[in-house]
Amino acid sequence: MGRTSLLMVLAFNVIFALVGKNLGSISSQAYMNYRNYYYVAQSRFLTESVANLVAGRMAADTNTNPYFPTPSITDTLWGGSLTITRGYVRKYYNDYNEFTIVAKYPMTGPGIIDTTILDETKTYFSQYAMYSINENGIYWKDGEVCNGPLYTQDRLNIDGSPIFNGLVTAVGGWTGDAGANPIFNNNFLRGPAVFLPNDLSSILADATGGKLYTVDTYVDFNATDGKIYVRTGSYTGTQVAGSPFASIDAFVPNGDLVVQGANLHIKGQIDGHITASAVRSGSSGGNVYIDSSITYKVPPLLTGGATNLLCDDLLGIVADRDVIIDDNLANPASLTINGSILCRTGGLVAENYDDTRRIGTLTLVGGLQQFDRKGVGTFNSSTGAQVHGFAKNYSYDPRLQYEAPPSYPKMQRYRVLSWYDKVYWDQYYWDNNF
Repeated sequence: MGRTSLLMVLAFNVIFALVGKNLGSISSQAYMNYRNYYYVAQSRFLTESVANLVAGRMAADTNTNPYFPTPSITDTLWGGSLTITRGYVRKYYNDYNEFTIVAKYPMTGPGIIDTTILDETKTYFSQYAMYSINENGIYWKDGEVCNGPLYTQDRLNIDGSPIFNGLVTAVGGWTGDAGANPIFNNNFLRGPAVFLPNDLSSILADATGGKLYTVDTYVDFNATDGKIYVRTGSYTGTQVAGSPFASIDAFVPNGDLVVQGANLHIKGQIDGHITASAVRSGSSGGNVYIDSSITYKVPPLLTGGATNLLCDDLLGIVADRDVIIDDNLANPASLTINGSILCRTGGLVAENYDDTRRIGTLTLVGGLQQFDRKGVGTFNSSTGAQVHGFAKNYSYDPRLQYEAPPSYPKMQRYRVLSWYDKVYWDQYYWDNNF
């Protein structure tokens, strides 16, 4: 073999040795990368699986403090380690259970750490533009519009072509004559049952930081001088201690005004956040009377229906029984109510709506949740003409999708607000390959 051939053989041997080494290195690196990605996937599967278990358990549990007896739990699962911590935070005007789930895979030695943060809350009933357990044969008639979410456990009764711009959920479906043609612009569902609260104990509990009265109470949010007059017996009766109050904050610091075992009468102009409630005691009380228009200082909607960003007022009206529009001479034929109304065992009703009540329009900007849908007026089913009481002009306040009046009742079950994942590894993890 010549000198040149020998050099060529040696060169090829060196090249093959280097290629072999590189191929081995690449193969080893590919295996390490595969293993590392497997660890990433396993740690993510662990956190997301546990987050799903937590969300399912929270959705199935109606207790006020479900699932965890302690704020933190450490455990192992599928070869990884887990820590689940529960905290309470306030976001977007609401209180949330925040679960932080941290998983490490593998459990020992260097590994991948994945974290899932899950926020859960009970939804306020004020998110509904309209809610009812019983429709009581009352019809949605041609020309009526519902702009927000509607829910009923009953069947919707349709006359003509009312328009529903929000999601409609009717457990019993809908019915109408041959000409009924409802317009559902954001889907129609026959969903599961959603129940009103069994009592108003949460509102009563919050009254320790607010105001609690046990006799018939009359509250006038006076637009003329901006003060709040609170009297017993009538609007000209004896003022309670501290009345007149300079503001809602001065009157009821946490925004929770409750009358227990008696009835509440309200009227006037709201400047601030407040929930006014009547809670029955045995067979006594539990009704709220609207004695004149009750509006916000700044209108919640602009002309055309857009949200007025300058409005920061919010009213909740909650009754164990009925919210009643009083048929008195001081109460105008047409009336405006700004706020969200909830009637736990009754409904919104206009006194004498089907007999002597003057013909007018009820303008509600907010939401209405009631056990029984009750009458505010009557109309001729043939002509559509108003016969007695109020024609309805109801508009949804879009702010109620994410903001609720103080101490407003919540639904029994939890829902997921947000779900956030993040993964962590040491900065040298991919180089060291441990």
